[in-house]
Amino acid sequence: MKRNIITIAFIASLTGCMATQQATKSAITATNSVSSQPATTCVYESMPGAEFSYTGESKYFSLYFEDDQGYLGRSNIGEMLKGKKFKFSGNLKPDHKAFNKYPKVLNIQGKDYSFDSNVSTAVMFEGCSTALWFKGHVNYNALIEKKGFEKTNASPFDANDLAYAYGTENVKEASYEPIITTDEFSDSSTIKTEYQDRILLRTWSNSKLTRKPKVFQVYADLLFLNDWGHIRTARTKDGKVHELTRIDTDVDCSGSFGCSLTETVGVTLPLSMLEKNPNGFEIKFYGAREQVVSISSYHVKTLLAGISQIK
Repeated sequence: MKRNIITIAFIASLTGCMATQQATKSAITATNSVSSQPATTCVYESMPGAEFSYTGESKYFSLYFEDDQGYLGRSNIGEMLKGKKFKFSGNLKPDHKAFNKYPKVLNIQGKDYSFDSNVSTAVMFEGCSTALWFKGHVNYNALIEKKGFEKTNASPFDANDLAYAYGTENVKEASYEPIITTDEFSDSSTIKTEYQDRILLRTWSNSKLTRKPKVFQVYADLLFLNDWGHIRTARTKDGKVHELTRIDTDVDCSGSFGCSLTETVGVTLPLSMLEKNPNGFEIKFYGAREQVVSISSYHVKTLLAGISQIK
């Protein structure tokens, strides 16, 4: 991934009038590896990232962007900036909550990239009219799937776009590192992936890692709102029904949209499912409600990396 980029540091200086009218001009400092520009110069055109525009509804603008105080309130800035071009800087807010990381891995054009999604990235709108912070957490799908965002040149979302949107020092090619724990007293070892997107994969061997498993388990937290899913069975796209174990349930009614109900289940699948689907696969769960879960290439390749350590 390219690292020889223009470093752009700017802060959105927004006054109280922005909450009802418009943003004030931002203070901008721009440096280039070749030449420097004064802080009063608009650096938008020289920023290296691709151009985007916000095409979603104005009322949802504050779900994706924020000011220095972390909230846009009831301002009309969404109406002002809808359809306007902007660029991600690749620079993260200095005081972002590093202690509250939310790791994410995304597959972009066949490669897996890892990053902390719980960050805010500086963005500049065309003409240096407004500088804001992009709220990264859970907004990666909106960017990739073009839900409310468009690249103005209509090209596919690529790894460079991900790096500028989530920080050029934050986004890295993913490494596949399994977690292996051994209990010599029970002569067993557990090989598993990190828990991510409410999913982990795991399998088992003996304590000396000499017994290759024939099956593995998908451990999944299935989230429902207000009504239980009462999940009973699971199927893969080959039509086969697979063994399902109910592990746990949880209720969270602290949100403003009702109660979140989680059913934790385990699905036992043959090891050949991993070998035949290195780029991931889907499982559909059936009960009073239905849900499709995507198993990522990151999960598959990480568990395969762990299994490869069995002698």
